[in-house]
Amino acid sequence: MISRISAKTGLNVEAVLERVILEVPCPRVGKLDDTLKLFLLNSWFVSGKNVICLFYVLGGRFRKNTPLTSCAFNKNYQVFDVGVLQP
Repeated sequence: MISRISAKTGLNVEAVLERVILEVPCPRVGKLDDTLKLFLLNSWFVSGKNVICLFYVLGGRFRKNTPLTSCAFNKNYQVFDVGVLQP
């Protein structure tokens, strides 16, 4: 068991990272044939572009003109363009 950790000095940081790698499971990766599941992370309005949304795709395939329906409000949305964010 790790008793003290300091991000400032680096004390026991390597041990914590090793435990995280060993004990935290990998995220479940969806397949292209799955039902489309998205998680809305952020959205903002841009003049001339309407609303830009940042989604995390949990599974399925997401393309231009894919019909989207909100689970919370049961409202339909139109997708005009799709891009990939690679930080």
